[in-house]
Amino acid sequence: MWSGLLCRKRYIDQKLNESANQVDAVVNLGAGFDTRAYRLPSLSELPVWEIDQGKNITSKQTQLRKVFGTIPPHVKLVALDFDREDLRTVLELNDYSTDKRTFFILEAVTQYLTEEGIRKTFTFLARALLGSRLAFTYIRKDFLDGRALHGWEKSYKQYVTNKVWILGMEPN
Repeated sequence: MWSGLLCRKRYIDQKLNESANQVDAVVNLGAGFDTRAYRLPSLSELPVWEIDQGKNITSKQTQLRKVFGTIPPHVKLVALDFDREDLRTVLELNDYSTDKRTFFILEAVTQYLTEEGIRKTFTFLARALLGSRLAFTYIRKDFLDGRALHGWEKSYKQYVTNKVWILGMEPN
């Protein structure tokens, strides 16, 4: 599991670095404690919106102030409930404009959302300006419904049986 996490982080970082001079903004959906906006020099001149649940945003603000003394000026931390709020409206209220070519990151988020929440998110993403990019991860539907555990029996019990992960997607 850990090697998979490291590979996807590195892959997304690489694609983000390659795209930095071809996009106008970065929106990290479900950012959690992701550090890309602070550790990748290619993002220092781009506006970055980090979107997550209110409690995660509050916690991240506290940690960033401890580390940097303030929130870096190129970053906006935005609270959002993907299942209940409109992504476009919340972003626009936080100075994001849909006329920006944007690199969207949706890493380790889809499995926590309802089908309605993910449909609303992808509907917004489908309307992104030409030249925008998307990197996203998902949990396979066959894993969540128990048809193929892929050697993750312990994770199945921990995350699926306990209803932590609720949405899976088909690779095709």
